Amino acid sequence: MRHPAKNLQSDPTEKVDLTDPAAVLKAIDAILRARYGADYGLPLLESSIADLARAFRGDYPGLLRCDTHYHDLRHALDTGLAMARLIDGHAVANPETAPKDIDTEHALLGVLLALYHDIGLLRRTGEEHLEGASLTPVHEARGTEFMRDYLSRTPLA
Repeated sequence: MRHPAKNLQSDPTEKVDLTDPAAVLKAIDAILRARYGADYGLPLLESSIADLARAFRGDYPGLLRCDTHYHDLRHALDTGLAMARLIDGHAVANPETAPKDIDTEHALLGVLLALYHDIGLLRRTGEEHLEGASLTPVHEARGTEFMRDYLSRTPLA
């Protein structure tokens, strides 16, 4: 029996459109809200996903549009959703220790770092002559630098 082709824009459950930041925000919010309550930090998650989308589209100050074919916005959103699911899965598997293992602040931080894990592949203003893929050897250091600055302006600072 032949199975219908999966929607390549959705997650493995085929319930979340990974090309839609609002859909991914809704899915991550549902997970974190169910696990940590309504005060886990939705405003920061909302603004961070909006900033991420702006960055990958070239609308974030100092960054150029993403030009890599795999390490794109879809991949970033997919990774953030996967991290939220991993954190939730850890809590399900370890109900006695989970609240101490990963508290609310660290859960949100983990999701944000997963969302932004490839931000260092985005070219900066003045790097128009480069291809994002050429930044692979230095993208982790660049991403760390970006996130250190970005997070310093959030409630997680």
